Parts: sequence; structure tokens; C-alpha cells
Amino acid sequence: MQLIDIDKIIIKNRKRSTQDISELAESIKKLTLLNPITINKDMTLIAGYHRLLACKKLGRNQISAIIIDVDEITAELVEIDENIIRKDLTALERAEQLKRRKELYEQLNPECSADYIKTQNLPKRNNFALAETKSFTEDAAQKTGKSQRSIQQDIQIASNISGEVKQEIKGTGLEDKKTALLKIAKAPVEKQSEVVEQLKLGEASIQSRELNPAYKVDFILRKVVVDDAWLDLPPDYNMDETPYAKMHWDAILHSKPNVNIR
Repeated sequence: MQLIDIDKIIIKNRKRSTQDISELAESIKKLTLLNPITINKDMTLIAGYHRLLACKKLGRNQISAIIIDVDEITAELVEIDENIIRKDLTALERAEQLKRRKELYEQLNPECSADYIKTQNLPKRNNFALAETKSFTEDAAQKTGKSQRSIQQDIQIASNISGEVKQEIKGTGLEDKKTALLKIAKAPVEKQSEVVEQLKLGEASIQSRELNPAYKVDFILRKVVVDDAWLDLPPDYNMDETPYAKMHWDAILHSKPNVNIR
């Protein structure tokens, strides 16, 4: 780790939109920079863009940095891994980051790709090449703490939803509704815009419709009725295999993480 002149750091295309850094800058001012940024040996920023901006905002000329020596593919993987563990990504953003991670991972480990297994006429999960290397879903699940099924669903979302429909979704409540995104991803491309409109109408009406026992759970919008109000469940929550009573408490914990349930 070294102190690096901020004006010498090279910033290439970022994978995430810039967030408000005021709170981060205030934290760095009070507590100093707890986590150094990461740069490559050529001074290209790999991870820590918002920390860098916050230090610039504070008028600092230098920043603590960890310098690593990796190729471009590995550097991009490091950046993506830092992004996907953050909680401020929407479900759609996380899916797109994971899709790109899959592409990079399989460039580094071509023996793990479906195309390689197919062209080599190898059994899908019992071939010698894969014995030493994790599949992408295994590796990503370990890195993120998510299940392999959840990773596969994210890839399905990022791969199957058309670019035009993704633009329709971004900035709406559907962008962070994984169940809704999966519904869109499973629809034929020519029907996806229609599904989006149906989901938007459902999301707009859910707050105004009369609550009754038939509507205690909304599986599409991932909501549960708690004390006559609709509360969200976490993005990757498995509603299909969870009793309503548990969903009820989990929704409270998700909306009010500091509540003490006895």
C-alpha cells in the first residue's frame, strides 16, 4: 500500500453511475480513509472510484492505494466483484454486472464455458477439465454469498431481456424487483414491453387497492401485507418455499432492519 498522487491516477470507463458522495466524504473526513483504493501498476484505477471522488471533494492531493499487477481481464473482474457486493445496486444492475463477470471468467477459464464443453463433446459436469476449476456459478456464488440458483436467475435476466426493454425498466420500481424481472426475462422478446406495462400497472395500483385476505401476498411484486400495509421482501427472497408467517416477519426485518422481534 502506498500514498499516491490523485492527479496521477487514470480513470477509465466506469461500470456504475456516480452516486452522491457527500456522506462518504464526511465519513472520510471524520474517520480517515478506512479502505484504500486499488490501482494497477500502470496507475489505472481498478476499485474505489467513489472513495477517490470523495477525497478529491475534500481537497486532498494524495490517497492510500493498493497497487496490484494484473492483466486487464483480471482488473475488470476485481472491479465487478467490488461492485456486486455493494447494497446500492438494483436487481437489474447486479444482473448486468454478473453477466459481464461470466463473460470475463470464461475468458480466463474457457474450459468452464458451455461452448467449450459442447465442442469437446464432454459430459456437462463430470469432465476432467472442470475437476480443477469451479464453474462460473459456483465461483460467483462463493464470492457473493448467493445461491447458484440465484446467480443463474441473474444471468437469465441480463441475457434474455432486450436492451430496449431494459431502458424502459431503468428508473422505475421494476428495476429492483427480481421476481418481476424474471417474469419479463421469461417472456418472448416481442412480448416483453407488454409484460413491463402490465407490471407497471400492477405496481401503481397495489398501494391503492382495497386490502383483503386474498391479497396478503403479491408474488410478482414481492410484497407482503403487514398491519394493512404492503412491505417489500428482499430481492432474492424465495417466496415459493416460505410460509406466510415467516414472510411476514422477514418483510418487517427487511423494511426495519434494526427492529427487535422477540
